[in-house]
Amino acid sequence: MAGCAHDWARLAPIARAYYAAGGPAQQLRAMARHVLTVGGYGPCLKVILTLHKDDLLGPLTEGKVSGPPGNAFELVYGDIALAVRKKLHDADPVLGEWIRLHLYGDVYSSPGIDLRMKQLALCGFLGEADMPDQLFGHALAAFRFGATREQVEEAVDLAYESMKSEAKTAAHKEAFKIIDMVR
Repeated sequence: MAGCAHDWARLAPIARAYYAAGGPAQQLRAMARHVLTVGGYGPCLKVILTLHKDDLLGPLTEGKVSGPPGNAFELVYGDIALAVRKKLHDADPVLGEWIRLHLYGDVYSSPGIDLRMKQLALCGFLGEADMPDQLFGHALAAFRFGATREQVEEAVDLAYESMKSEAKTAAHKEAFKIIDMVR
């Protein structure tokens, strides 16, 4: 989340603490790439370049970059995938297809982080970003992939702590209401 908050100076200490706790390099690189899903290309690139400069990324790991899209969209949304896709297409069909084919089909389908961890990262971001509709769907997916309520709440808490904004307090409370609605 430090990457999404553009707090680049915090990345190296976070990465070092992650490694000190026994975290694998492959997972750190995958999580850095996963910033793309919530922060966009610019912040994702900055995270990768910052960690690379400090020699904290470890060896290069595989990722999905072409070919038929993965099925992450359907895995995440389950029985409501068609309804979510229709809602995206009603708002903007081109963006809807970019999200389904590229964001979910390539980025989200890449290896390195399990679906539970990807959902926890997204729940944290969506709660902090005051995106309750999206948080609801991703909290459902997080629970379906084995996350506990406590883990989802911790992800939201960590995202808020990393943003350090007094103005986010109401959105923080709303995020927990959404989590309660899911469970």
